[in-house]
Amino acid sequence: MRAKPLSLHAFAIRVAVCIVFSGVLRVAAVSDGDTTNAVIDKLGAPVGTGRNGATLIYYYTRGIVEFQAGVVVRADLLTDAEARDRREGQISRRVAPRRTASRGVIIRNDSTTAGGAIGGERAAQEARLKKIEARLAELNADYAASRTHWKRRQIKRARATLEEEKVTLEAQMAAAE
Repeated sequence: MRAKPLSLHAFAIRVAVCIVFSGVLRVAAVSDGDTTNAVIDKLGAPVGTGRNGATLIYYYTRGIVEFQAGVVVRADLLTDAEARDRREGQISRRVAPRRTASRGVIIRNDSTTAGGAIGGERAAQEARLKKIEARLAELNADYAASRTHWKRRQIKRARATLEEEKVTLEAQMAAAE
């Protein structure tokens, strides 16, 4: 029995809905048991591929999908919110590069600066230090929950950068005292 064809209007609405929600549905659409062709239809072509014994691995910008015998056995992909946060973090790093001791840039308070400016800068440094410590706690929790080596390496790099910034900030605060 053949299905009744859609009217042009209904077809146009379906296409529009698919286009609008394609980014939201793509990650959720991959599940265990999907074939390689189904995954490519849902996520597009992979950025890279690899093999580990009998396991075929597709690498995407949002994560990895593993196949055995042409069927998905594991999909570890970022959600839309995680991908958006990742992009925003990358953009903010490009716009305002961090100043750290390893780059040879250390900002010190001069004794010739007015007292109010020093206090305001000190408060800003303390606020930044609290933000760094909160983000480090988040990264530690994410590291413990992560199951993939690439995600753990990414978290380690972010932690190292934040810890370096924290040490620099603490050194600046100690020098200002």
